[in-house]
Amino acid sequence: MHIVITCPYDIDLPGGVQSQIIGMARSFPSEYRLTVVAPGRSVPESLQSSSIETVLLGRTLRFRANGSVAPISLSLSSAMRFYRYLSLTVPDVLIIHEPVVPLVGIVALFGRAKMKIGVFHRAGPIRALSLLRPLASLVLIRLDAGVVVSEEARDSVRALIGEQSRSFRRIPNAVDLVRFGRSTESIRRRNSILFLGRHEQRKGLSILLAAFGKLSSEYSLFIIGSGPETERLKTTYNSNDRIHWLGRVSDDRVVKLMHECEIFVAPSLGGESFGVILLEAMAAGIPVVCSDIPGYRRAAENAAVFFEPGDTNQLAAVIELLAKEEPKRRDLARKGLRRALEFDFSVLRQRYVDVIHTKLPGA
Repeated sequence: MHIVITCPYDIDLPGGVQSQIIGMARSFPSEYRLTVVAPGRSVPESLQSSSIETVLLGRTLRFRANGSVAPISLSLSSAMRFYRYLSLTVPDVLIIHEPVVPLVGIVALFGRAKMKIGVFHRAGPIRALSLLRPLASLVLIRLDAGVVVSEEARDSVRALIGEQSRSFRRIPNAVDLVRFGRSTESIRRRNSILFLGRHEQRKGLSILLAAFGKLSSEYSLFIIGSGPETERLKTTYNSNDRIHWLGRVSDDRVVKLMHECEIFVAPSLGGESFGVILLEAMAAGIPVVCSDIPGYRRAAENAAVFFEPGDTNQLAAVIELLAKEEPKRRDLARKGLRRALEFDFSVLRQRYVDVIHTKLPGA
């Protein structure tokens, strides 16, 4: 069976949708032929040594969306190249992530395939609702099945297509337990805090930095990632040598840092349909502190410590309390690993296979 998975965003840039697509593709056994189609000019490190075919559609442009910046392709020549690829290949299954995001998702809707599955990740209000609604009927007509990664994502789809979104199956995002759980023989650094994410208002790095400023000199903060707020925040906090700005690091370094640091903090202010980053940290055995937003609450349940979004005083107090209580950290780590086990990519893969077999019973 040939399965083509499309990604609307630059595949070689860090992002939640990109990591899910790569992890999903890697989870299928060798009897499946897997192809990932996405904008971008280089194959991600995590796909380079695999048997997965990668079709790159070239450079992207950045647009503000959902409090973030989306690196998408608007190249008509790339769109036509993708359309010709589908016409010649005609895959058995086309899994289209974010079908209404131009141009990859829209081209995929018109392309040839025996079965098309649309996967919706986005949560939160849709500013361009009046512009996207005309695409709703197109999505409904051309999809054989729909998937939402969370109820928050379903709410966003409902705003586009109405109550028909109830028929879409909910399949949560997954985590690569082998990758994040593998032993790195690391010793956790006392009072070390880890942040991983894009440096933009929605991800709440400024909240964490403000809270960190309230902590004593015993603490250190390691920051992975970059974004539009990086330079401003660096300038604001450049006198604090306990803050380590690491930029973009390799996949292996991410795992190593998750095994070395003592507390993982996810301070997002909203717009998270499902907190897969929390599950990745839990799989690595690092206790999680996160803002109390629906996507994070649904992902973590009782396996994290929550604080009011944007409340720097509460966040600082939670970090201090957790740092002082080793039994609490061990308990959170155990709960986190149990929670992460429920979301292994093998479970995700089987759920998609079940959806495929409902429409292609002989597949």
